[in-house]
Amino acid sequence: MLKMTNYENNTALDEAVQHDHFDVVKILTEKGDPDLHHSANNLGETPPYLAAARARNSMAIQILEECTSAAHEGPNGKTALHAAAIKCFPSKLI
Repeated sequence: MLKMTNYENNTALDEAVQHDHFDVVKILTEKGDPDLHHSANNLGETPPYLAAARARNSMAIQILEECTSAAHEGPNGKTALHAAAIKCFPSKLI
């Protein structure tokens, strides 16, 4: 059931990250299905990318620590690291 997606191809983990529900992210990453963390939504964003792009660092760390094989890709060949760097240093990277 956790692999089910909505019309944007978001899983429960994607939605928890987008709506800033860290407790839900923690439950899903610690007790959820490991394959859940490999999915990308319609925009090509994986859960770690979503967290980093929204500067939700504790969520990104939680996902990457609990799901060592988690995909971290985002749109246009970017990764969660790219998203985090852009959030932290936007004027230096433009």
